Amino acid sequence: MREKWIDNLKLIAAGGVFLCHYAEAFAVDGAGITSWLKYLNQYILALVINGEFWVCIFCILSGYLVSRKKISSFKELLKGCINRYFRFFIPFMFANLFVYAIANTIGFSSRSCGQMINNAWFMEAYISDISILDVVKNSILLGSGLNSTFWVIRHMFLASCIIYISSYLENIFKSSSIRIVALIILLVCPYTFFIGVNYLGSIIPIIVKKIKGENKKLAVSVIIIALFMMSGVQNVIADVLNCEILYINQYWETLYSFSIIICISASKYLKELCNNINLSKLSNQSMTIYLLHWPILCSVSAWCFMGLLKMNYSFEFYYFITLGITIAILGIIVLIYEETIGKISNKFLGLVIIR
Repeated sequence: MREKWIDNLKLIAAGGVFLCHYAEAFAVDGAGITSWLKYLNQYILALVINGEFWVCIFCILSGYLVSRKKISSFKELLKGCINRYFRFFIPFMFANLFVYAIANTIGFSSRSCGQMINNAWFMEAYISDISILDVVKNSILLGSGLNSTFWVIRHMFLASCIIYISSYLENIFKSSSIRIVALIILLVCPYTFFIGVNYLGSIIPIIVKKIKGENKKLAVSVIIIALFMMSGVQNVIADVLNCEILYINQYWETLYSFSIIICISASKYLKELCNNINLSKLSNQSMTIYLLHWPILCSVSAWCFMGLLKMNYSFEFYYFITLGITIAILGIIVLIYEETIGKISNKFLGLVIIR
């Protein structure tokens, strides 16, 4: 059963990832970014455009939702893992076909745009021809060859399987310590860190059960502190103290995102507050936004940005005009995509899911 507060948080997280990629693509020195906007991005907006932080939010919520399914037999375990694979494979196959369609129609302008604004990172996007074989291969392997934002998908799938395995073992040995041990191992190893971030969501129900009563002021205070520190303040403190360990990294991002989700999930007041956020039809489309925003940035946004650059106006003009156009186009495409491709994708899922 869907929960609105989770849908809303996931949508905000998907929006944060989009803004991160937009800023990394266009808010660069080669494009003529002004000092005030650079300062704003480094401090005030550091939280908003921190893509890794929003990925952590997205991943933890994914693990939380997956952990609701209880596995009591090996047959259920096998079925759960297979179904989870198809729930990734089918939507991503259509998302990869979307990339293929762009590549063979309007094409990608990220390379030309990257060269114009001297952004090597953006320049490396979509530099090779894309074939149907590439679509099939990347879809089956849950790869990121056609969409670099898909790097986290394989981690999400593997984490889901490990959560199911943990649930199965807990049912056999009647102990929740299995989940804690698995979490520590996953987070300690750099190669499995983001599998661990996904897996972290599975222990939220355990922690929430141990929280007695509701301390609204404490929960709100924790969230405010977490957001405040993520907005660039912690990096300033790290500079002043010359303390390397205090600089924001994936561990701090995970800690703060986990703390925020724990506070919301344990508080009726905060849940209700998040439930009351009205994000219209887009509230259920967080994954579609995540899947489609990168190819749109590399095609329509890059083409638009280059066109505006030639007009020799201020950086703010072509940066924010392109941002507004991108948001409008992304929103329209997402809604059309869900009403067409999304429904086809769901029919395919209905055919392959094991009941």
